[in-house]
Amino acid sequence: MVYPSVQVLYTRSSASLNSVRSVLPPPHFHVKALPTISIEHILYRSDLEDIFRNIAKYDVLVVTSVETVKVIAHYLYTQSIKSAATLGMTVVAVGTTTADALKSIDIGVDVVPDTFNASGIVQLMGLPDSDKLQVLFPRGNKASNKIIEGLSNKGYKVTSPVVYKNTFAHHSENTIHKVLESTDCIALTSPSSLHGLLKNLERHNAMHYLSEMTIAAIGDVTKAACMKAGFQVDILPKKYTAMDMALAIRGFFTDRRIEGG
Repeated sequence: MVYPSVQVLYTRSSASLNSVRSVLPPPHFHVKALPTISIEHILYRSDLEDIFRNIAKYDVLVVTSVETVKVIAHYLYTQSIKSAATLGMTVVAVGTTTADALKSIDIGVDVVPDTFNASGIVQLMGLPDSDKLQVLFPRGNKASNKIIEGLSNKGYKVTSPVVYKNTFAHHSENTIHKVLESTDCIALTSPSSLHGLLKNLERHNAMHYLSEMTIAAIGDVTKAACMKAGFQVDILPKKYTAMDMALAIRGFFTDRRIEGG
């Protein structure tokens, strides 16, 4: 029996999906892209220049995204900090992708939590042995306050500048209907990407598409956002990475084909 290709839509740019396509290859899968958020890096701002000029005063650096790494790289370069490896901080990275990005700019990673979310970081970091331990947590404007609140409650002094902004990417009515009418599975990579998608669907009277397709969420926070919006999540990977979500999607549809004979 010949099965039709499963149409999988990711809410991110096509250029970021090469590794995903290797897990979900044709002819069994067709991976499509519909970025629902745009990223604006905050560069050349004096307060951020001051923070990164004095980055060595911090005891812990917490990094939760590749976008943050890009901004860190910019400020280290403009401040002529040639070797970030000599800064002497403990570096915590959320996810292997973020860890690899840090290593690529000469920042060694000390810890990657088993759970790739805010709770994993807060649980990982014990009580500070001094009330002067300082944490630098650069973040996006849509990031949860859970890390700030959790570490502050433990006694850390947390500095958390916004270094990039998520804004919603709007698509034409024709694009929305053309892309979604043939989609079998949508892969949501963050709560922000879900909210951006919903704005487009509401704008173009296309909410019905989402209720008719399989929904994959990259982690608990994105799943919770889906459920709050009234949508059931069918696929949740054990590890919260894009590659693990792709593997979960492949397993889900492979099992369905086996069950269907």
